[in-house]
Amino acid sequence: MGRLNLPSCLTAMVLCAVACADPAAVRALLGDDPVRCSHYADEVVVYVRDLDLLRAAAGELTAEITLASDAREDTHTVNLAEPAQPPAIVMRKPTGAGYREATVSLQAGGTVVWTGGFELGPPIQPRTDLPLSGARSYIEPGMARTDAPAIDLPDMSALRTAALEPAERVMRVEDATVRVETEVNYPLVSANNNCAISLQTAHPDDPSRRSLYVPMKSQLFDAQTGRPTEVAHYLVEVPLDEAWLEGAGDLTVSLPPEAISVHTSAKTWPPGSASGTPILGNGSSGLGQLVGTVDVDERGRIYYSHTPPGVVRFDPHTAEYQVPPIDVDRHFAELLPSLDDIPDEHKQGELFLRWEGYKIIAIHRGRLFYAPIIQAVYQYADHTSFVFAGLLSMPVDLRPPRALRDDPAAFTAGLRFHAGSWPGCERSFFEGWAEPADRTRKLGRLYPREDGLYITAYQRDWGGPWRLQVDDEGNTVSFEVVDAVPRGPAGARRDSASGLAWWRDYGSVTMSRTHLDTILHGTSGGRPEGEIEVVYDAIAAMRLDPERYGTLLDALSGPSLAPAYMATPIPGHPDTVLGVAEYGYYLATFDLSRLDDGVITKRYLLRDLGETDLKLPLQVGLGPYGHTWWRDADGLSLYMGGYTGLTRLVWDAPDLAAGRNRMEPITPGIETDVLDDAGPGPIKRYRYMTPGLDGRLFLTGTHTAARAGTAYSGGLMSFVASDRAVLDKISFMSRCYWTTQLRSRIVHDAGRPPTQRLFLGGGRFDEGYAFMLEPELVPDSRDPRLFVYDYAAGGSPRSLFGLSLPPATDTGGYADHAFDRTRHYLVILHGTSLLSFDVAANRFTDGLTLTADGPIGIVEFERPDRRLLRAPDDRLLLYAAVGENPAEATFHEVSVDEDGTISVLPYLTLAAEDPSALARTLGVVCAFVPDLAHGDGSCDLFLGVPSRHPGSDARVIRDFIEPRR
Repeated sequence: MGRLNLPSCLTAMVLCAVACADPAAVRALLGDDPVRCSHYADEVVVYVRDLDLLRAAAGELTAEITLASDAREDTHTVNLAEPAQPPAIVMRKPTGAGYREATVSLQAGGTVVWTGGFELGPPIQPRTDLPLSGARSYIEPGMARTDAPAIDLPDMSALRTAALEPAERVMRVEDATVRVETEVNYPLVSANNNCAISLQTAHPDDPSRRSLYVPMKSQLFDAQTGRPTEVAHYLVEVPLDEAWLEGAGDLTVSLPPEAISVHTSAKTWPPGSASGTPILGNGSSGLGQLVGTVDVDERGRIYYSHTPPGVVRFDPHTAEYQVPPIDVDRHFAELLPSLDDIPDEHKQGELFLRWEGYKIIAIHRGRLFYAPIIQAVYQYADHTSFVFAGLLSMPVDLRPPRALRDDPAAFTAGLRFHAGSWPGCERSFFEGWAEPADRTRKLGRLYPREDGLYITAYQRDWGGPWRLQVDDEGNTVSFEVVDAVPRGPAGARRDSASGLAWWRDYGSVTMSRTHLDTILHGTSGGRPEGEIEVVYDAIAAMRLDPERYGTLLDALSGPSLAPAYMATPIPGHPDTVLGVAEYGYYLATFDLSRLDDGVITKRYLLRDLGETDLKLPLQVGLGPYGHTWWRDADGLSLYMGGYTGLTRLVWDAPDLAAGRNRMEPITPGIETDVLDDAGPGPIKRYRYMTPGLDGRLFLTGTHTAARAGTAYSGGLMSFVASDRAVLDKISFMSRCYWTTQLRSRIVHDAGRPPTQRLFLGGGRFDEGYAFMLEPELVPDSRDPRLFVYDYAAGGSPRSLFGLSLPPATDTGGYADHAFDRTRHYLVILHGTSLLSFDVAANRFTDGLTLTADGPIGIVEFERPDRRLLRAPDDRLLLYAAVGENPAEATFHEVSVDEDGTISVLPYLTLAAEDPSALARTLGVVCAFVPDLAHGDGSCDLFLGVPSRHPGSDARVIRDFIEPRR
């Protein structure tokens, strides 16, 4: 567009809301051409270059834009400090508005800092030569739209091609690799669902003395290489005291290190094997991590399933762990049906039979009942896995009494099979064979009662409940469906802390006096109100016996895990990343100021504990999947969505102690308000949080059909950050789909509030959800979708329509979408092809297919998952590797011309001497870290480590975004 010769007014490099500074400095910041203008048939776009730098420098930043024709003049005032406002200011043209020129004024702190004008000229004509397939997009109507657009789909086989090439700018992966180190590696609490209550090892014969047994784990490292070796699992015993029941009000008890016992084991499984696995496991899962996997017998012995031997027990009388003398799973595997029994239509590729790996347990009539919970068919391209549920049992003692390991034959003779899940079994939970889409055949819990063992289904309408009755030898007497599970005996002392205490934060256990009374005595005597917090230091307890705990103590300092679950720069903090490295979700800062020494310094955030000096790490409280920073009158916070909920980190606030932070959970306290006709749709994973107008945060979520998800477990959600009281939810239009990436743009209308248009990806149709839905409600098309919504400031979110995308090809289907620079076009990544979509005209405009001398892998960065990566300077990038075992990968810049033409240009190549080193850059969390110290607009790119292969090795690409000033 032609520039009008209008004067400009410039202020200082550091813009502030209070006063202007040196005009020469602001000239360096704004440059000669800070604003661009694009004129389309239906909208005008004004683009403010380097808006991230301007926002960081100016407390208040606004743009005043006047669009004029011979007949009318419309002025838009836009708050550029609004978090939801991108650098592209999109202004819708009213019908008949033949705008001829635009005048733009930028103001910082109320002072005009730049003014410019543009001759608009004829509207840009988007491309019309895209090859079409002859098919049209399937349109799913939303709650606010009846005039479905007609959208022609492109012919994916006839798109232009573009060869991927390496960039001229090359960096060696080895040169970018830096070790993460810390002064202290805190242990992790490894069980969110179960914490056993039993006798104290110091007083095992006194039933009035009780302890909580908190499962914990520590990552071990090779001190020389910094590489993680295995995860050590153990129990930390927190003794409880009757004296804490006295008095009233809140009470904080600090236990001395000598009061804490740490129970480890050097035993391996199978016994005597040179390459055996520790009996408590050495992976990321923990003791009792899953529901129903812990129980306690009458002698106070604690049983854990989901361990390498299948089941392990801890005996407080001896402070030792014991395991069965045989492989229980292998013994019972002989009872599984044969492949000949399974219908041929379920068989595909190589075939496997096994018990489901997740087993629930319960003690009943002197036996341990052991139940794999799922029957399902998992079909893959080259193989099919058939998994089965069942109910088995084993003796917990032999007669005469002796340790189980002393008599394998007697133990084996005491094993019993009670019920299976397949047709032809004498006693079966389910009828018929599971269909491949059927994930509903799942057991829930085991409930011992006086008249039998009751078994529930995971969801009530999936079958049961069933009752099993056995004789004194464990033989099945009856197995039948009953109406309900009777209540347990009143006043029984609890052997699980679930619902009574909060133990999931390392170093503390919290409970009310009433619940402590229930733990100690079985019933409450009406204790005064008041919360008891017990704080302790397991590290200090281990340091009392360095010879016994030497391996764990050696792992406390030195190498530490790099971020694998979250990474984000901290506003206003140079050279610093906030990240989550451990599967336990501690928050820590990662200081990049010592990169020249090859070191990143890790420091855990510490909980705000009030008066105590005890240093305890701060946990997220959920598995993080997405996040966004938010500043309001209360200070700076990080809102986070993840596995099982929403929360926020209070980063700075007037009431925080120095050097301390706190987490404030948002769910389950927030109330869900369903805005459309959707049925119940619980969310397990809250994802893709993005700022919205009116102080809203928008997000989406997913669940799983086999874990109580429904066809409506997805869609668009939002809440107001300032009160966090109501979560609006729209999910009928997106039913049966896993909703994923969420992108938005802001559209300004003259004389009306701005509108946020949101585009939500629906990459996968879930057959498991469709299986559960009424047939008339199942969508006719199963192709990937984009779902479109809007939110007008001051109004309510609405669903507009969903459009189907082209079906998957040999290179894949829908993978991601993101806006171009102008926000006029949506870039859609489809397999190894890129499409541009005119969102104002609802029309595909261009497409190209990427080619290379080998298979192309477009890398997905995790949490939030995305393949199209938005840099701070607003450029759009994708990271691609070529070949089966590549040793290099290249970041490519994806750009869209004003007419919708897509281009892909190499930006930077990472090359490795060993392909395994390059693999450490694939599928990781990442963060762009601004160089605030120099203030030149440059950014380092921080790359974490793969979550399934953690390590202390991070990578930092210095000046990935080169200086802009």
